Amino acid sequence: MVYQIYLTLIKRPFSYRMLSILFFSLFLFLPTVVQATYSPSSRKPPSDHSRAGGSRGCPGDAIPLTSLAPNTFVGTTTSLRPTFVWFTSKAQPTEFRLSELDANNQAKQIGVPQKLKSIPGINQLVLPSSLPSLTVGKRYLWQVSIDCQGGSLMQRAEFLVVQKTPNLEMKLSSATNDSQKANIYAEAGLWYEALEQALKVAPPGKLGQTGAFFVKNLVQWDNLVATVIPNEQNVREKEIQQRRINLESITKLY
Repeated sequence: MVYQIYLTLIKRPFSYRMLSILFFSLFLFLPTVVQATYSPSSRKPPSDHSRAGGSRGCPGDAIPLTSLAPNTFVGTTTSLRPTFVWFTSKAQPTEFRLSELDANNQAKQIGVPQKLKSIPGINQLVLPSSLPSLTVGKRYLWQVSIDCQGGSLMQRAEFLVVQKTPNLEMKLSSATNDSQKANIYAEAGLWYEALEQALKVAPPGKLGQTGAFFVKNLVQWDNLVATVIPNEQNVREKEIQQRRINLESITKLY
């Protein structure tokens, strides 16, 4: 079939023939980009520490401070120094804290708070070298906060460090670019690595197309998990709804 179409093209006048062959060749060999969907490997509900504070935001902010991480379930990562991502509407001083959670959900702060300067849009922080590396099998809680007129605004997210599987390592070894790695991590349910890789191909301060797609996936999972956990739905319904609005607004800015 392809050969017959090719013969038809080369019988045309020279100028059209060359253009047709060029166009047809590009069409045949144009790579198909398949976007993987983020799907969490576990949907364990987080502790009460994950509750946000001051979700309405600071005066004048179109979109309040928002963490870009699972909130209605515990996110996962294989990285011992993961990248944490959040959104702010304007440049402002920000404080980052990291805590370890024990079996009784008691939080123990690790090191001292990190003083940062957020930029308008998407912000990233790789776990600073001044803090110890994380440990596989342990749960952690990260927090970013800013000072507003009349109080502070904070966002928290709980996550678990898991072991990287041989199957995941094999898939990553065959990846040739950051976009492919982002898809592999997303399919494996590893939120922190998936978003980190997606942001590598996005403009500074932006989510980029892949990052925005992953955040839309996250909104869907946050909503789904919230509806099947009665206590979460009753206690945090307004918070979850506002977070969904914030995340959806952020994806429109990519």
